[in-house]
Amino acid sequence: MMRIPVFALTVIAALVSPAGAQERRALGGVGVFTNDYLGDRKDRWRTAALTRSEFRGTPWQGQIPEDGMITEFRLRMEMIAPTRIWTAPEPGERPFVGLIAPGAFAHFRRGATEFRLGAEAVFIGPQTGIAGLLDSAHDTFGFKDPQALSAEIGDAILPTGIASVARPFTHGTALLRPFARASLGAETTATLGFDLILGAGGATSLFARDPVTGHLIAAARATDAPGLTFSAGADLTAIFGSHLLPGGQGYETEPARLRLRAGLDADILGWDIFYGLTYLGPEYSTQSEGQTVGSIAMFLRF
Repeated sequence: MMRIPVFALTVIAALVSPAGAQERRALGGVGVFTNDYLGDRKDRWRTAALTRSEFRGTPWQGQIPEDGMITEFRLRMEMIAPTRIWTAPEPGERPFVGLIAPGAFAHFRRGATEFRLGAEAVFIGPQTGIAGLLDSAHDTFGFKDPQALSAEIGDAILPTGIASVARPFTHGTALLRPFARASLGAETTATLGFDLILGAGGATSLFARDPVTGHLIAAARATDAPGLTFSAGADLTAIFGSHLLPGGQGYETEPARLRLRAGLDADILGWDIFYGLTYLGPEYSTQSEGQTVGSIAMFLRF
């Protein structure tokens, strides 16, 4: 019963500038498109997602300010499907999920440790319109009707709190960033992981973390030096509950989920292009195997 007030207070806190802070401004943003067709080329499970983050704060100097706060506003949309989207789900298959989640997060630092605290409202079910959009797109392009939509999960609004902590270690242009994360709401989880960034601007960038894959993608840089940046990471998430795989409907979640990722960012002639691959381990007991998804971000810096 207390989740809604906590959610509201967290979002309000993320929107308010600290007293006496410097003038806050737009720092940058990043949009990430993830699809399994860009990975293992199969239309299933975490099949498609689109996330956009925008950051505001004092001018970016290469690290989160210790006496202030950076605010991230994020909107994400996701399509989660059973193994075969073209046929009615078999017993034990996960339901189709359309998901839209607006959220706000505060980034701040204490000493060398970085914190991220915020919340999102997770809308799921037919109310999102995602299933209808998919059905219309298939009609437009003459594809078969996706029968899996008949088993879409029901409407719900799930306030979700998210907190993470990271301790970056830098050496030249290299960044090693172990982190821990916890969420309570749509899915109740605890995560431990790390990211390794090597290359131009990697140690002094403001990163957005893609929620599906965990990729860190630069939204702002302290320098305009062009070049290539390589990233890799891994994390393991303990699952304590999931409204996306409701146990009351007979779904049994895997106790832990593994993610392994690698990506390459090319900042050339003002264009910034990122492509990454991520292995996602099985999420429920009858999922036959993991999957590989691809992510892409492309934008012009000016």
